[in-house]
Amino acid sequence: MKRFFRWQAPESLASRVFLIYAVSILAFGMTGFGLLMAKRFSKLIEESTHIVQKMVDLSMPTLSSSAVIGDFDTIQRTLDAIVPNSPLKEAVYQDKAGGTITARESSELLAPDWLLASVSSRLPEIHKTVSAGGRDYGELTLHFDATQIANGHWRLVLSMTSFVLLALGAGRGVMRYALRRWLGSFERLQAYEAEVLAGVVNAQAGSSKDAPLEIRQAVALINRTAGSLRAQFGQRIDVLMDTLIQHKNAMDEAAIVSE
Repeated sequence: MKRFFRWQAPESLASRVFLIYAVSILAFGMTGFGLLMAKRFSKLIEESTHIVQKMVDLSMPTLSSSAVIGDFDTIQRTLDAIVPNSPLKEAVYQDKAGGTITARESSELLAPDWLLASVSSRLPEIHKTVSAGGRDYGELTLHFDATQIANGHWRLVLSMTSFVLLALGAGRGVMRYALRRWLGSFERLQAYEAEVLAGVVNAQAGSSKDAPLEIRQAVALINRTAGSLRAQFGQRIDVLMDTLIQHKNAMDEAAIVSE
């Protein structure tokens, strides 16, 4: 398992940071986004039910008085006023004699089927008895427009998803800029290598002041190590030079004796 993840990991530090950032933000973002949408979905169902209940309470006096005198035209106009621009799909009034008055509003489905099914399962039918003076004159049945509610929630999901993706893209751009600026000190090491290969004895690796502490410490360690190596090599060169001089003197003396 470790070999698998090690093989999958990018080689560069920037790519690894981007990978960790993307996975972390995606996990936390999707979790928070899912919780937010679930809460918003429950609130949307609750608000729709509350709106319809309030509309029914306001319309019941008119429906009751119209049912008493048999004014079905007023009942029709009342139902036609309730259904449009509301979470309702259909409102049906059925009197005791079997007569039915219906007001219907249809909408086109834009949301996926699974969301429509979830909304439909959460929305009950509302049944209200139309009565006056203790006598029942009919029953009012209200059907929620699950398509309209699902479309509204789906549009919210799409807009929030677009915002989240835009935020992730902006965050990635900022992190990319910051990493390039911070890791620029490592690019300066190439110039340092070129100076060393060119024979510059006192070459020093530089780092920007706003670089992270770890990078500045790493560059300082490289400079200290290079200085220590220069000192050691200088001492060894001095020893070799002394040895060569001694050998030269011995060879000169041997040559004189031989002559």
